[in-house]
Amino acid sequence: MGSGGGMAWCGLLLVAWCCAAEDVAVASCRGVKPVFQAKNVSLDIPDEPVSGANLTVCEAPASCCTPAMEAGLRLLVKKDFQALLHHNSRSLEGLLASTAANLQERMLEATRRSRNRTLALFDDVYPRLAATARRAATPLYADVLAYLDASSSSSSSSLPSSADLDLERSAADFFASLFPEVYRRALAPGRGAFAADYEACLRAAYPALLPFGDVPRAAARGLRRSAEAARTLLQALALGAEVLASTDSLLMSEPGAELCHAALLRMSYCSRCRGLTRRAKPCAGYCLNVMRGCLTQHAAELDLPWSGFVEATERLVVAVRAPGLDVQQVVAALPGTISDGIMLAMEEGPALQRKVKQRCGPARWGSEESEEAEEVAAPGSAPGAAPDSGARDAGASLAGRLHIFVASLAKSRGFYANLAESLCSDESFAETRDTADCWNGQRIGEYTKTVVAASLSAQKYNPELAWTQRSPDARIAQLSDKLRHIRQVVLTQLTQSPESDSLLAEEGSGSGSFPAGHFDDEDQNLDWSEQGSGSGDDTTDIPVRNVAPVDQNPKLQSSDHAGTTQAGDGCRTAPRLWVVLALAIPAAGAVARLG
Repeated sequence: MGSGGGMAWCGLLLVAWCCAAEDVAVASCRGVKPVFQAKNVSLDIPDEPVSGANLTVCEAPASCCTPAMEAGLRLLVKKDFQALLHHNSRSLEGLLASTAANLQERMLEATRRSRNRTLALFDDVYPRLAATARRAATPLYADVLAYLDASSSSSSSSLPSSADLDLERSAADFFASLFPEVYRRALAPGRGAFAADYEACLRAAYPALLPFGDVPRAAARGLRRSAEAARTLLQALALGAEVLASTDSLLMSEPGAELCHAALLRMSYCSRCRGLTRRAKPCAGYCLNVMRGCLTQHAAELDLPWSGFVEATERLVVAVRAPGLDVQQVVAALPGTISDGIMLAMEEGPALQRKVKQRCGPARWGSEESEEAEEVAAPGSAPGAAPDSGARDAGASLAGRLHIFVASLAKSRGFYANLAESLCSDESFAETRDTADCWNGQRIGEYTKTVVAASLSAQKYNPELAWTQRSPDARIAQLSDKLRHIRQVVLTQLTQSPESDSLLAEEGSGSGSFPAGHFDDEDQNLDWSEQGSGSGDDTTDIPVRNVAPVDQNPKLQSSDHAGTTQAGDGCRTAPRLWVVLALAIPAAGAVARLG
């Protein structure tokens, strides 16, 4: 018995010593004074404990906080919690914003490259059309660049529309502007311009003549659809980042959140008012109850719209990499598509001439001046082009980044529903271990109250915050509406898949239009894995070669030539050769002078 009594006596002494140690800590405020001063709460910090009976949150018989200090701590805890929310959402917000910026730059770079390749194509293969092509291509590519760049110059909540920039019309106008010159060069390459009224007639007759076949329509629709999908994705990513940034402040500044602010104050600073000098992190269950009480109602309003937005955005990221909706592939294919249209017009030269005569009569000329002295731009030159180092980022492909992005975005489903758990699982903020060495709202010790579930109905039984049904916040409702609206726009965009007969969706992206070896495969097919760091404005990376002999042009090596002894093939080949020579080979006088 003596031994047992001794052990009991030692236990009582240990408890008494712990209590005395805590009393000693509360007996002086000098240890916590630097903590409050570091938080810019330096007004009337007592050196010795004062009565805490007048405090509204950190009430205690003896306290190191005055009512004025408690009021200052209320404001401080709101800022601290807003910073904590921002820290939690910062990585996801940054992921959305950086992915949007990276994608947009790749799309703009692909468009600039396509513009320069188009100009190089005409300089190299169709030099007699180079000046006209430059005038026609400039507004087309300017519209594409402006359309893809519109998300950075307008509100991220604005949605893509063809009303401001009609890319389908821009592409159609390009081919329409090209037609009179193509026809003139093929009809009489050595003569001057058509009469003004005759050229006007050609332009008016262009829609009915269809000199380039279905190529302009397919190119225009493919460009419009892919650019709309790309722009929708860019603005969806920007909107997601905007919502995350906005909720950081809205969740803490809403009307009726005074009870939440009081609970956060009790959890964060009341231990200091008790004189505890060491930092005591809140217990895990205590943290969950406070956070769920503060966040559940409005987080629940955002969670379903956010999860729907995430699901739709994931699908759109996958879709814009598919043939026909990948704007980088579509714009990279434009030079080849343009050449397809010209070659088609060549093949139908005699029939086209008959149609033109029926509508506009015989050709009428405005000038008899020979064009032999007409200056043609040097191959490979592109006005306004900036030097391009052609450097490639070999570290990580864009495809790999998108794979990582989609995986990370998928994890953010339920972001708002799980917000309390995310905050309380941060070891720098709350105690995550199963321990009694934590702040339970009253003292250092185990948290024994019931931890309520994350549902809205469970908050009625939250022991840390008395349940009050708060009025809906119009700003939260507006963010929810934005998420639902952009989700609907994305889903609508996903239903607009390109037609199967689109020339731009074919394998090879129209590259058969170029002479053999004109472009390197890597340059021609700018895909999601390219990491070019230059502006793409220079044409120096495009090999410039002399025009290939007619029999080396892959467009002339069709299956029709397999039986050249047939009369039909011979009749078809002759006009094609005549038009190619007219468009691609300099005038005889110029050749003589060069020789």
